[in-house]
Amino acid sequence: KLGDGNEICLYSYADTHILVDITGVFYDTASLSSIDPRRLVNTRNTGTLEAESVLTVPIAGAADSGVPADASHAVVTLTAVEAQGWGFLTAYACGGSVPDASNVNYDTGWTVANQAIVPLSTSGELCVYTHADTDILVDVVGYFTGIDAIAAPTRIADTRPGNSERYTSRSLRPNIWNNTNDPANASMH
Repeated sequence: KLGDGNEICLYSYADTHILVDITGVFYDTASLSSIDPRRLVNTRNTGTLEAESVLTVPIAGAADSGVPADASHAVVTLTAVEAQGWGFLTAYACGGSVPDASNVNYDTGWTVANQAIVPLSTSGELCVYTHADTDILVDVVGYFTGIDAIAAPTRIADTRPGNSERYTSRSLRPNIWNNTNDPANASMH
């Protein structure tokens, strides 16, 4: 849940840079359905995804996905496998530009996974962008219907040089909502 003044608090014990990305807003009408995990993509079998490319993944209504055609969001586990450089994966609803947010961060030789809730396009697809050459796994583990959500992952705080000051052992309080959003009965993820 959001705190007073529509804020969240982040605290770091040591000097660091902080990035905060919002990937969804859940209202009382949201309905999560879990499914047995299903691997939809394994590029180790089809060829490494090249740097700065996008992979389209049919999900809602797709054969063998277990996700109905009326799903608005998919719950997926994204994995970068033996990345060939540093970078990140970003999953988003196909049809738009790549958001300024990441779901998985990796470095050379790493295999790293993260779970994400990703909005689906009107045709039921999600897209995965990779910054560097890497193999990618996409496993679907659930879906939502009835979610109103931010149209794309949104970065609300970035304390790296050129963006803001560095935070030193104190709280960061980004305001989640602007004047056009309604936080009533919402929780942020």
